Amino acid sequence: MRERLLAKHASHTAASSAPLEPPGIVTADSATDEFDHNLALGILAHEEDALFEVNAAIQRIHDGSYAFCEITGKPIPDVRLRVVPWTRYTKEALERLERLWLVGRPHLSAVASLQGAASGGLARTGGGSGT
Repeated sequence: MRERLLAKHASHTAASSAPLEPPGIVTADSATDEFDHNLALGILAHEEDALFEVNAAIQRIHDGSYAFCEITGKPIPDVRLRVVPWTRYTKEALERLERLWLVGRPHLSAVASLQGAASGGLARTGGGSGT
């Protein structure tokens, strides 16, 4: 799964870092190009979130904390882990976090150009990703 996400991520990074064509005579073409570019950036951000969660799950496997809820410490049911293998929480704990608006999202730790070398990695804010 991680390798597949990395391959898709590289493809979308290349697509989103391509320069936009200068506005042409046809406004609709420019709008379509901008929409496609913004869509590629959105997909890229989603894939970065997914990669962060997969890498964090791998780290939890190494730490011996995989399959245990980060909030309650209770085991996460196997059925849930089969559906969302990178989950950090039991369903009940996640629902509680969502009700309280305490679920954070992964964010890039450093700002870098898509065309330049990326520095840093992913950092977390808040209580988790919600998955």
